[in-house]
Amino acid sequence: MSALAGKSLIQLRGIAQSFGVKDIFSMDEEHLKQAIGTKQTEMQPAPRVEIPKPAYDARLMTRPPNKKSSADEAMQLLQPYIERGLSVSFTEEQWFMSLGKKNDQGTLRMPLRHLLNCATKLFEVSGGI
Repeated sequence: MSALAGKSLIQLRGIAQSFGVKDIFSMDEEHLKQAIGTKQTEMQPAPRVEIPKPAYDARLMTRPPNKKSSADEAMQLLQPYIERGLSVSFTEEQWFMSLGKKNDQGTLRMPLRHLLNCATKLFEVSGGI
């Protein structure tokens, strides 16, 4: 309210009227300043509270997956790429593939077509080695 300190009564009434304060002619300077301050706080948007979401981690999933690919299925699918130099490894929940300096990883819960797309993209990006 320090911005209102040097204002005259007429200026305060104009500000209060623009904020929609009622009965501006029955208030003195202090009441006008308080009413303007109240309207200013009402007009401010409520602060947004954003709760950070945890990073995706397949190990934190409690329900069993509807479908989970096996490492054997993935190896059979990727065999032509492996013969061309793709290295593939697996853990219980994830797959890892690399070709030269490029690499990718994902979860075995994703469909095998995504795994195949990732292998294709690795060859496209790295020039097919």
